[in-house]
Amino acid sequence: MAQIPFDCAPPFGPAEQLANHMIHVAAERGTAMTHQRLQICLYYAQGYSLAFLENLLFPEQIAVSAEGPIVREVEERFARYGTNEIPYSEDLCPQRRAYHPGALLGTILQEFEQLDDHELAKKLRLEAHWQASCRAGVVADPRLVASWWCDKLESRIRDRQPQPAMKLSEHLKRDPDLARRLREPSKPEALIPWR
Repeated sequence: MAQIPFDCAPPFGPAEQLANHMIHVAAERGTAMTHQRLQICLYYAQGYSLAFLENLLFPEQIAVSAEGPIVREVEERFARYGTNEIPYSEDLCPQRRAYHPGALLGTILQEFEQLDDHELAKKLRLEAHWQASCRAGVVADPRLVASWWCDKLESRIRDRQPQPAMKLSEHLKRDPDLARRLREPSKPEALIPWR
């Protein structure tokens, strides 16, 4: 199992603000976001942030329940939608388009967007880090999911095939959205890779 460094710097922000970021990123990607998916994604995002940014993403605890991870502050705001998609509105738009949470939450969504809510919840229940959190008590330990992310990355690096060198012009042909954004005059925050 990978060793997790831990920095005690303050987290990015409150969980509710991160939930708003997640819903915003999901809306931009065209991904439906339900309350259950939001809670699971926040659980994975907390571990991802701890593993790769060496810092917690939000300070609130993640409770362990039969339904899955629960951040109480997020539940109070979004549980009313149940299994329905959380409607996106402008008041959910983050106050600032910060690079780290946008890129991180986009990565989490990309990792799990092929799974529907039922499959995602089933996958979570089968994971050793979740089972260990359930055995340990009422609060999930983000270090367990952080170790899972590190092991997953190490496995991907081992399995990766060497890629031939590519010229920038070829890369821009393969990614026309990036080429378009680089050609157009824009504000620096418009180049932030939310998608």
